Amino acid sequence: MLDKLMKALKRDITKEIKKEIEKEEKKILGLVELVKIKDVGRWKTIMARIDTGAEISSMDEKLAKKLKLKPTGKHKIIKSASGVTKRPLLKGRIKIREQEFDTEVTIADRSRLRYQILIGQNTLKQGEFLIDPKINIERRKGRR
Repeated sequence: MLDKLMKALKRDITKEIKKEIEKEEKKILGLVELVKIKDVGRWKTIMARIDTGAEISSMDEKLAKKLKLKPTGKHKIIKSASGVTKRPLLKGRIKIREQEFDTEVTIADRSRLRYQILIGQNTLKQGEFLIDPKINIERRKGRR
């Protein structure tokens, strides 16, 4: 009888451990992802570039204005291929693969770039993510 009880207890513990592991499982992101940014009371879905080499996330200035993101009053010095610039920081709410958190973004003219938002390390570190460059968002949606 004690043996049966021990086996049942072991099964229950194993199930609980598996549930905990599943809860902590990291989401795998590709280099381009659909993200949601909180707009006054609602979410706006936007295609974003995932960039683990960027220290901080960046957003197109026109998009930031449209979303009415709040300024933090701080600035960040950014080094890029086009030189060193001082950019204002804004605070916003973002959702990536159902993980939601507040983040800061710098504002830049990204009108000539393919993606209006670049997701950098400051945002990625807040979530439970792994990056796999082989993942293509178009394939994940069932397109080829």
